[in-house]
Amino acid sequence: MVNNISVIIHGPLEEDFLEKNLNAIYRQLKNAKVIISTYKKDAEKVNILLKKTKNYTCENIEVLSCDDVFNPGFFNINRQINLVNAALDAIDKESFIIKVRMDQTINFTLLMKLVNVFSSDIKGKLITTNCYTRADRWYHPSDMLLAGDYKILRDYYPVEFFRETHMDNILLIRELVKSNHVKDFHSYWPESRLFTNFVKKRGDIIKESAEDSLEKLKTHVFVINSWDISLKWKKFLKGWIPVLPYTFKMAPFRDGPEEDAYNFKASDLNRVPSKNKESMFIRISKIYFKTGMYHFNPLFFSYRKFLLRVGRKAFDISLKFIPPIFHRTLVTIGRKFYYAIK
Repeated sequence: MVNNISVIIHGPLEEDFLEKNLNAIYRQLKNAKVIISTYKKDAEKVNILLKKTKNYTCENIEVLSCDDVFNPGFFNINRQINLVNAALDAIDKESFIIKVRMDQTINFTLLMKLVNVFSSDIKGKLITTNCYTRADRWYHPSDMLLAGDYKILRDYYPVEFFRETHMDNILLIRELVKSNHVKDFHSYWPESRLFTNFVKKRGDIIKESAEDSLEKLKTHVFVINSWDISLKWKKFLKGWIPVLPYTFKMAPFRDGPEEDAYNFKASDLNRVPSKNKESMFIRISKIYFKTGMYHFNPLFFSYRKFLLRVGRKAFDISLKFIPPIFHRTLVTIGRKFYYAIK
């Protein structure tokens, strides 16, 4: 049974999700120590929010006011290292740590129940979720939710920042693509960099192969399906439902490789509470992504742009059925409507 628990909440302020997390921690982890690691511009806002939150007392929470980094790194890897390291420096080294981003929520009761049920499997491993532990990339566990003993999290996050800038890596990958290099980009992805450093720090050897990647994940990571702990993310349907593992083609950046992106199931790597439940959610996920429903994510979907595209298409089709003498007038009217909506 784990009793000494610390929770790290890090990132730019997301007031609604921070409040949800604090309320959940109050209800589910009464004696947990909470470290909120954020930027100086947000720290005062966090303190104001805490004064309004009656459930929690200041003794349970420490707010860290951090400077931003000069070099954010590839996809902000140095920003994550900066905020998490600041929290690790302020935390009880004997505690079990749960790390969540500011724009995420989880059910802490369900997480700790799984930690206790699978304690022998989890011992000495980094706990993460299947979303987004990538099966198409080597050495790529998710870094959204992480949990484990202090030493595990301390080994996972390097003390020093990565020197490469975001543009450095983009240019390097662009050159690799031009030279027909089509795989093994794991040295550049933030999650893979963190994980391979973690494996090496533990005295293991990276053998640079798909088989070794799978073996290292099974050896050093315990994966929990997102729905088993109700992991929700603001960027996924505004956090209305648990995050689903994705399946689609993507090109992460211009002139980079197109990836057939998909995630592991937890049962691919370790035991799970229910394979039937896992199978059901995987089916739902495939329907959601295969049908293209993810394009209508309310956080990113622009109804204005959608209506403009539909209107333009309908206008182009209508011109085929209207005499050419009226085309100029219709185009003038169409432009006025277009820019009025835009």
